[in-house]
Amino acid sequence: MTTHRPYRPALATATALAELSGKKGVLYDEEIVKTLVGMIG
Repeated sequence: MTTHRPYRPALATATALAELSGKKGVLYDEEIVKTLVGMIG
């Protein structure tokens, strides 16, 4: 999400974390999101 791709611009880290946190348990695994957020900050 935070890397530029030809089909979309990169997201800021805070925006990507908000996306993951907002959709954990729906699109993203809750434990993985929890671990990632804990590692990043």
